[in-house]
Amino acid sequence: MTAFHQHQEAHLQSLSCDVAQWSGSITELIGDATKSGCWKEHKVQCLFMRQTYVHGSAVDSRECWPDIQVVTDASANGCYKIVKKQLRLVQCPILDTANTIALGPKQIRFICINGDQGPDQQGFRKTVGQQYIACPRVIVVALPCIAHQQSLACGRVLARIEMCSTAFDVGVSYYTSLVKLAHVWRSDTTLVHIVARSRFGSGSQVADADHAKKKSPQCCATRWGSVHNVEKYFLAFSSEHVCKRILSDACFNNMPEEDAEPAHAIADAERRGKNMRAPIDDIALDAMDAHKQKQTRWKRDVRKATESSEFWLMMRISHKSLGPLAHFLHILQPKVPDPESTPLIALVCGGKSDEIMHEFESVLADPVWEQQEVPFLHRITPAHLYGTVVTLVCLGAAEYHSRVHSITSHLPLQLFWLPHSGPRTYCAERQRVCKHVLTCDIDQLDVTTAKLKHAMLASFQEGAQHGMMSVEDHA
Repeated sequence: MTAFHQHQEAHLQSLSCDVAQWSGSITELIGDATKSGCWKEHKVQCLFMRQTYVHGSAVDSRECWPDIQVVTDASANGCYKIVKKQLRLVQCPILDTANTIALGPKQIRFICINGDQGPDQQGFRKTVGQQYIACPRVIVVALPCIAHQQSLACGRVLARIEMCSTAFDVGVSYYTSLVKLAHVWRSDTTLVHIVARSRFGSGSQVADADHAKKKSPQCCATRWGSVHNVEKYFLAFSSEHVCKRILSDACFNNMPEEDAEPAHAIADAERRGKNMRAPIDDIALDAMDAHKQKQTRWKRDVRKATESSEFWLMMRISHKSLGPLAHFLHILQPKVPDPESTPLIALVCGGKSDEIMHEFESVLADPVWEQQEVPFLHRITPAHLYGTVVTLVCLGAAEYHSRVHSITSHLPLQLFWLPHSGPRTYCAERQRVCKHVLTCDIDQLDVTTAKLKHAMLASFQEGAQHGMMSVEDHA
């Protein structure tokens, strides 16, 4: 990577007088510090870097992970110094202002920085933007991690769901019970499949037996969007009674009584020692016994939760409320990425974010809430049910709007509409964005858009007038 940077930077400098074609570089930086205490009670800073050099139609790109660094200063200034050191280790001149501002009339540099919304990362992005504020041909694009923002939005909705569970007197924690349900179900998938096949392997419920072959997803802490996949798995059965029957036969049979004394692992060592595959030392046997007791407690908790009709009601409400946020995560993380498809950030800024906002409205208009069976065991009325749905959906929409949509629907990210269609193809959204940029004074625009407007004024005028835009003839 060091030789690559040295060669490409020398080549870029030799092209500074070339006025026939555009040339430049694109630097993408993604990084954050780990949790506390990772290395001798200190955090460590990881950084992913993708460097691309362009000259006309020639493109050369490399990716690397510079050496991790120990974080001794968790402030924004400390983060800036660490990233600068990591870039110097691979001979990348970015953040060394003296080496990056000597650009020709048809040369430009883009610096794209992505991270979370922590104070150190926010301050680092702001520092880099201010460093190049006086360099018209160095464009800094700072963007928070919108996948992380989606997870935080799901977390806020789940916290409200827990409050609703308490108000409905469900008797168990919804999220904790869902985690335990997935864990117990996954503890012996072979037995679950055998029981499902024997119970529902024929007749009209054969689809339930086929679905039980699939392994249940897990709930991952801090990745709150994973809850939606777990809910989707269990709600895919024809009814909650199917899940209850499978759990009863596969997981709850032969479970010790709640008041029974736990067996002592050491006393049982002689019998277990006959099994050569099992450990025979006392510590391992005690650990196995503790794990068995924990599994038994979890099974009791799962049985208590699944026998409550309110738990399944909360699962249906949660699944519907988190639906738009889960759809947004699927857009960001496609199972099979297509390198020829539109970049994800351009896709989100180019209309997908608006679709997600409309999806929240469609959840409220879904007639399923009028057909929903309401258990009156704890005085839950249809008005309570719909009021809960409105609260959760509106909270999800507000979280999504403040964390994602407010960023993607404004400049500079709206500039992704400019290459949305071919340069000589009319695009109404491109025309709208160009008109908006031209009607704003320079001091009303963000730094990134202001620099591009100054460098490509003629192109913006062409886009505002004809809806088409090219940069070949404009320096």
